[in-house]
Amino acid sequence: MDMKGGIALLLLIACQQASPPAVMQPIANTDYIKTAEGILTEARFNRPTDSLASVLANASWPALQAQLPNDAAKKAFWINLYNAYTIRLLRANPALYQNRNSFFSGRQIKIAGHSISLDDIEHGILRRNRSKWSMGYWGKWFPPAFTRQGLVDTLDFRIHFALNCGAKSCPPIAFYTPQLIDKQLQLAQKGFLQTSCLYNEAKNEVR
Repeated sequence: MDMKGGIALLLLIACQQASPPAVMQPIANTDYIKTAEGILTEARFNRPTDSLASVLANASWPALQAQLPNDAAKKAFWINLYNAYTIRLLRANPALYQNRNSFFSGRQIKIAGHSISLDDIEHGILRRNRSKWSMGYWGKWFPPAFTRQGLVDTLDFRIHFALNCGAKSCPPIAFYTPQLIDKQLQLAQKGFLQTSCLYNEAKNEVR
C-alpha cells in the first residue's frame, strides 16, 4: 500500500479506536474555522456531518476569506477540512478509493459555493498551486480562481506531516487551531520522524 493508502485507512482505523466527545452542533455565529473543526470531530467518530457541511457549502466566500486573514488561520482551516473530508467521503462510499486519482482530484467538496477537490486543498491552497506530478518544482499553468484567491502566502512543508497523519499512525493533535498551528505542526513532524525514520549517527545517514 502506498502513502495515500496508509493515510486513508489509518485515519479510519484510528478514529474508531478513540472515545467520542460531546456531540458538536452547527455553529450559530458562522465561525467557519470552528465549523471545520466540528466536521472533523464528527467525522472521526462516525456521526452525522451534513448540517455542519452545509454551513461551509453555503458560506459567503468573502466572509470565509475574512476569517482566514493569515497563514496560521488558512493552514488550520484547510488541514482540518482535508482530513475531515477524507474520512467523510470514504465513509459515505468506500468504493471511491478504488480509483485513487479520481478520489483525490474529483471535485466532491462544496465550500462557499465552489466545488473543490482534496487535490485543490493540498496542492492548490496549501502548496501554492504546485503541480502534484512535479515534486513541487513547477506551478500549475491554469490554477482555479478559487485556489488562487485562497492560497497561503508561504509554503510550509510541515503540512505533509499533518495531511498524511504520519501514514503509519495518526498525528498527536486531533485538530489544528490558528493559535497553536506552529507548535502542532512541529509535534506532527517530530512524531512522524520518530516513528518512520532511522538515524545512523556513525554514517550521518537518515533512512
